[in-house]
Formats: sequence, C-alpha cells, structure tokens
Amino acid sequence: MPDWRWLIRAAGLVWRAEVIDTAVEDLCRHVRLAFDAMIGREKDMIPEPVLVAAIATAPIGAFTFLPHLLEC
Repeated sequence: MPDWRWLIRAAGLVWRAEVIDTAVEDLCRHVRLAFDAMIGREKDMIPEPVLVAAIATAPIGAFTFLPHLLEC
C-alpha cells in the first residue's frame, strides 16, 4: 500500500502543474485580447512544467507497477 502514496503524489504534481498552466493562460487571455508576441511566447513556455512533471511521474509509475507485473 505505501507504493500508492507515491502515485497519488505524482498525479497531484501533474494536476498542480496543469492548474497553474490553465490559470496563467487564462490570465494572459484577459490581460490582452489582441495578439501580442510576448504573451504568445509566454503561452508557449507555460506547458513545459506540465511535460516535466509528466516525465518525472513515469518512473514512479514504472517502479510501482513493474514489480507487480513481473510477479505474474
């Protein structure tokens, strides 16, 4: 059962990154309705922490599920 806590923490990390991503994109949309190159670059960079969080979560899932899969 302790393995599940790492999965829950990892999923929470990804969810937090997604919430921050959505909040910043919405904020950028409200600040300037017209196209702005600077805001466009920021909106392109915002999803990067979500990708990093997802990549960091993958080994946690592998370490959690791999021993159980190898037992079968």
